[in-house]
Amino acid sequence: MARKKISVCMVKGMLTRAGKVDFDADYHALNSNAKYALAEFARQAGYRKSKHSQSSLPTSGTFFYYLARKKCGVANLGRARKTKKRSR
Repeated sequence: MARKKISVCMVKGMLTRAGKVDFDADYHALNSNAKYALAEFARQAGYRKSKHSQSSLPTSGTFFYYLARKKCGVANLGRARKTKKRSR
C-alpha cells in the first residue's frame, strides 16, 4: 500500500510556521537541521530532482528553491484541502 503524500503548500506552511526555514534567505545560509528537514519533507512530498538539472545542489536545495517560488495562498499553508461541493 502506498503512503499518502503531503502537499507542497502544506510542507511550506509547516516549515515557515515552525521557524525552521526562511524562504527569503539563501539555501546555503540554512543550518544543517533545516537542510535535513527539507530533505525529509521532499521525500514525503514525492519531490524528485529533474534528471536534466544543471544544478549541483542536492535534492533538498532544489526543493528549497521550488518551495520559495511556489505561491501558496494563506488558506493553503499547512491545512488539508477542502473539496467544494458542487451545486446542481
